[in-house]
Amino acid sequence: MPPSCRCAIEQLPDLSGYLKVAASRLTVLTAEPVTPAEFQESLEDILTRELRIWQPALASETMRAFDVGCFPWHGYVELSFQTMDESPVVTRSDAYARIAEWRLYNFASKRDSSPRKQREHLGARMKRSWLHSQDKKAATESFLQAIVLALKSQAIDAELQNFQRSADFVVTVFDPDDHGRGNLLAKC
Repeated sequence: MPPSCRCAIEQLPDLSGYLKVAASRLTVLTAEPVTPAEFQESLEDILTRELRIWQPALASETMRAFDVGCFPWHGYVELSFQTMDESPVVTRSDAYARIAEWRLYNFASKRDSSPRKQREHLGARMKRSWLHSQDKKAATESFLQAIVLALKSQAIDAELQNFQRSADFVVTVFDPDDHGRGNLLAKC
């Protein structure tokens, strides 16, 4: 290759960030929409396997809380643990605002695994469904309720029992548009 071509290639901007965004958008555009019932069933299976994969790595931690964040407009389902080493939540309104400060916030996104990839694909399907819905608030609510139902399953409860948990351990799901509603799981 002539030196002038090599120099021109070296001066091209790094497009990797743009390519990741384009790939993410393509995933959403090609993903099949998902019904809340399908979402619940798939999520229950995926979370059960993700918790099983992560339990050995987190065996030395005592957990105070487990939160599942749901953001249909982004296609995200985030799993977070709060440990006993962290300050307890002071008020109900404080709880949602502080989840991103937890040391194990969105912990499952940090390891490349089959359940993680499936959760990300399910998130893309959720986003596709949300984008095509006429009533965004109702669509968000249906996915939040699907998460609540999945978290109430015996399979997920059994996996959570494999973790060291504090006496006041709680599982939470909050409405990101109205965290004043409190823990949606506690209302069922």
